[in-house]
This record gives sequence, structure tokens and C-alpha cells, in this order.
Amino acid sequence: MRYITALSLLSLLNIACSNSASAPDTTKTMPDGDARFKIRIVELIPYVNDDGDSAVERWTIRNFDDKSVDMRGWTVVDSEAVRSYTWAMDGLGTLAPGEAKQYVSSVNAQLNNNGDDVQLRSPGDTVVQRIVFGKLTVGQVIRP
Repeated sequence: MRYITALSLLSLLNIACSNSASAPDTTKTMPDGDARFKIRIVELIPYVNDDGDSAVERWTIRNFDDKSVDMRGWTVVDSEAVRSYTWAMDGLGTLAPGEAKQYVSSVNAQLNNNGDDVQLRSPGDTVVQRIVFGKLTVGQVIRP
């Protein structure tokens, strides 16, 4: 009974974390995103190493809508309180219905390996999706 209750609680909180290495389940997709938009980060791959961080951050964005979506003006924001960065998704072009594209950061900006708050924002700066994660391990992949 306790096991079922714990699973129900996790399901209600919408906690999800996948990784290729064993790590604690510390990732949440927050419910405060705007459901009108059907664009989502489906995979977040922060670069984690024991020597520090690197600028090689990657994520995959999928269009769940039944019409194409132009990604010009869309951003992914690292909304850490001390230091934040905004990545423009213009380079992804247009996502056809059901299409997913991977973005690879080429700028010197990093997600925090000890936990961070990442937001996908529409061209009007509306928060569409918010992913909060805790300390990461090498090889960890987040699939919200």
C-alpha cells in the first residue's frame, strides 16, 4: 500500500527523471507552464564532468501541435538567480507537426551541475515549460 501511495504521489507531482547513469530522481516539470502552446523540451542533456562545466549543453524540442511552428523568437532561459542566460531557438527553423530537433549550445554559458531552473519561452516571453532539477551526475539525461 505504501508503494502504491508513493507512486501516486510522484505521479501527481509529475516528477520525471531519466538517466544513463544511476542518479536520484530530482527533476520536476513544473505545472506553471502555458498549456496553450504545444512545444516542449522532451530531452535535456546538461554537460556534466568532474573537472567543472563546459558550454556543451543540449536539449531536444518537439512540436506536439497539429500545425507547423516557427521557432523564431522562442528561447530557452537558464533562470538561475545568480547568473542567467538566454538561448535563442531561431536556428531550429520551423518544426513540422510531431517533429523534434536538437539544439546544441555553441556559446560560453552553462547550466548549473548542482541544480538549475530551465524555462522554454514563447516569442511573447510566456513561460511554456519549466524544468527544475537538482544535482546532476555524469551522463544524466533529463526527460520531463
